[in-house]
Amino acid sequence: MKDGCGSPTPTGRSRLGTAIAVLWYACVAVGSVSPRWKRHLPTHGVVHFPLHFSAYVLTAMLTLGVARYRRWRVAAFVAPIMVGLATESLQVYVYKISFEWQDFATDIFAVLIGSVLFLALPCLGPKSL
Repeated sequence: MKDGCGSPTPTGRSRLGTAIAVLWYACVAVGSVSPRWKRHLPTHGVVHFPLHFSAYVLTAMLTLGVARYRRWRVAAFVAPIMVGLATESLQVYVYKISFEWQDFATDIFAVLIGSVLFLALPCLGPKSL
């Protein structure tokens, strides 16, 4: 069965989508707390907000994309927020810095925007699920 965008409905988005989402989550987590790459890239300054924002918009959209059933959407919405909380908390431990509330707020805002975009775009949102 296909949706209005020509894509297979839930059964077609199984293992590959989940594997991509898991790989993306690993990249976000490792990238957030890995001190080695942060020393060599300007992760603060002008690219800091856009980097957080775009990473968590994509994280929200990927997570909602693999949520096969409506009841999973709440968990799919909460999961990226929890990852943001976990990575910001790990940074406190790894870098011995204060919790970066602005970064966490950016992550939450980006998850909201990513979720709204996902649900509003006809080829991604509920009609295709």
